[in-house]
Amino acid sequence: MNILSKKADYICTRSATIPCIKQSLKKNLGHQCRNCIMTNAKRYAEEGPITICNTWIYKANRIYKPLLIIDEAHNTLDFIRNMNLKKRWRHKDCYPETLGSYKDAVEWFSENGYAEMMEKMGFNGEPKYLINSCYRPYGRDKELEHCLEFKPVDVSNAAPVLWPPSKIDKIVLMSATLSNKDIEYLGLDKRRVCTISCSSPILAERRPVYYEPIGSMASHSQTRNLDNLVAGIEEVLRRHERQKGLIHVTYSLAAKLRPLLANNPRLIWHTKEDKKKQYSKFRASRPEEGKVLMASGLYEGVDLPSDAGRFQVIAKIPWPSLGDPVTSYLTEKDQEYYSWETIKIVLQACGRICRKLDDWGITYILDSTFERLYTKNRSMFPEYFRESLKGIE
Repeated sequence: MNILSKKADYICTRSATIPCIKQSLKKNLGHQCRNCIMTNAKRYAEEGPITICNTWIYKANRIYKPLLIIDEAHNTLDFIRNMNLKKRWRHKDCYPETLGSYKDAVEWFSENGYAEMMEKMGFNGEPKYLINSCYRPYGRDKELEHCLEFKPVDVSNAAPVLWPPSKIDKIVLMSATLSNKDIEYLGLDKRRVCTISCSSPILAERRPVYYEPIGSMASHSQTRNLDNLVAGIEEVLRRHERQKGLIHVTYSLAAKLRPLLANNPRLIWHTKEDKKKQYSKFRASRPEEGKVLMASGLYEGVDLPSDAGRFQVIAKIPWPSLGDPVTSYLTEKDQEYYSWETIKIVLQACGRICRKLDDWGITYILDSTFERLYTKNRSMFPEYFRESLKGIE
């Protein structure tokens, strides 16, 4: 198999300090290597029968093969939305600082020479894009500048850059959290689709999910239920005294819990800046130390087999933010969309431990809002999850 990495991963064989990027080589060495390892890697990827790369590299290089396999395919919809995202910068377009609402932005751009652009983007009828006012890095210096993000609502008819019909014969989307609704939003429901749903090879009794509600962790209820949550976490820690574990919390909830649990030496906290470092510290700790990572934004991409993670706590159900204009808009049109987006995150979180056939691990859900999510959308939860769930009918 040929593996294609990002440019910065290729170091020039003639200089150990210079990334193997043609422009850098020409500037610093005065010439380009005849046997450039980055160029060779790309050629092998194009000519070889099997190539592995991440989605951004695949999109940038367009290394098409008759069969396309996408792992963690539940993220593909967001990838395509971000791929089709358009930005307008205040320092370039000079729109007013107060501009931010959907209506005001449409009016200003339509009246200031962007009428054709707005018409193409569908702002004269059913909106194809929604607007998000934010600050983003700009230019080589990556300084934060204000911009308006025009994020596509519906990408089902977007150009099939990932799977052009003339290049790709078959698409395999692999994920434990993929539904027919995802296929519909990706615009693939009009093609021939075969869905293969597999039960979990790990016995349900080895991966139980206990629902032990301590109260609602919704933003308007957190303050009055915070002491209950602390008590619930401390009880779980007592049950797993010499075992490593994970506690899923949002960054804002972690900030509220930290002063109340600061005296517990088992807990490892992190910020957005030192997340990788603290996670490495947690992984390097010995099982008998019983270290527990207060994890924010680690609902997927974390692998804790065997003694690396024997238990985990979902302290708050990760409802997607309705502050995101696309999420808010689609939720108004289809309540099932919002429920499924939440369920996907819950299912991904439950999969961080108990990773092998002979493995075992316990998941606790403490937020009482889970009951509403589950009882109203029971059929949307896969069978492998329902058979492991305890504490709720």
